[in-house]
Amino acid sequence: MKNLGIVLFTTLVFLMILMLLGLAMAESSLMESRMSLKQLRWQQAFDAAEIGLKSIEEKINLSSECVIPITSSAALLLQALSWWQASESCTGKINQFQYYYVIESLGVDTCASFENLKNKVADYFRITLLLVPEKSENLQVMVQSTTVEPVETKIICDRSTRVVMLGRQSWRML
Repeated sequence: MKNLGIVLFTTLVFLMILMLLGLAMAESSLMESRMSLKQLRWQQAFDAAEIGLKSIEEKINLSSECVIPITSSAALLLQALSWWQASESCTGKINQFQYYYVIESLGVDTCASFENLKNKVADYFRITLLLVPEKSENLQVMVQSTTVEPVETKIICDRSTRVVMLGRQSWRML
């Protein structure tokens, strides 16, 4: 009779161990699923930010209210969302994301010219874009690019000239 109690107790202990292993595996699987969903959401935001940045680069408008004085990237990173939503920045929407952007004129380089555009020099701009989801998620993507556009000038370069490509010169995530 004593042996029957030990067999029952041992069986119950093994069942509890198996149940705990099953729970741990289910929790691990759920955590991996959440991480994958977060990664997917971040990738969607990053892709939307890239699309927004490209569309702004194609239609730079310096007469808009989006132009601000040259500002450090660190200062832009510290700005609250309310600053971006104010009149200093422009806005747009891509899918379920809202983006805000500012343009900084970095100046004209009279020694930088274009291969196929005669009598034009390089005018540099920096675009900073902040992308946030429409729903209140804790997700923000900030990207920045430097682009060059052709501009006519009467100022002559006093040193050696170089050829630059039209459009995006650099890109980075902040």
